[in-house]
Amino acid sequence: MKPNRSRRETRAAILNYIWCNGGTYRPNLAVDLALTDASISRIVAELKSEDVIAESRHTAPYQGGPSAFFTLSKNKHVGAIEVSNNSIHVGVAALTGVPIFVERLTLVDGADPRVVEDAMSKAVGALASGCARYGTQLEQIAVALPGYGAGRVTNPIIPLNMGNLLKSLEHVFPDVAVEIANSIAARAIAHRTRMRVGRKLEGQVHDDLLQKTM
Repeated sequence: MKPNRSRRETRAAILNYIWCNGGTYRPNLAVDLALTDASISRIVAELKSEDVIAESRHTAPYQGGPSAFFTLSKNKHVGAIEVSNNSIHVGVAALTGVPIFVERLTLVDGADPRVVEDAMSKAVGALASGCARYGTQLEQIAVALPGYGAGRVTNPIIPLNMGNLLKSLEHVFPDVAVEIANSIAARAIAHRTRMRVGRKLEGQVHDDLLQKTM
């Protein structure tokens, strides 16, 4: 029985499948996601027009097989700021996962709020500088912080004012969507998605990350 998906869920399922497999042929989408040819054609055309996915010609893995091969677009980019291991990691990558640049800034454990605010400000500046240096336009910025919880007033691990961080990002990157997540939860979702477990949930999260501003 074919699952009853909304348009958004169908987009999410296709993007998640392409991401997990590093690309795919059309018949695989039909078989593994239980999608009709009409649904695939409609959503694929939509995603191609938005430059979220790209189509190329690959030799099929078997004689007489398809040649149209879909991958995530190398022309769309996302930025990231992650706090871990006494460091702030800043970087930009294409949707394909190919990194454009990565930079590491030091953040000492137990730093007071003023030091943390200053370090995060430098991280935002480093992200902006990297984008300018490589001529990269961001679709979205993902921030991963240990101790973060939606609706939580204070962070028990990092004394960071989330309001100030968001204002800083909005000032430097106007009109760019920002997603903030708990670093442990973000890594767990990425791992489970790569293992293709819990597809519906992670597919929706991945669709958010790819397309929130589209």
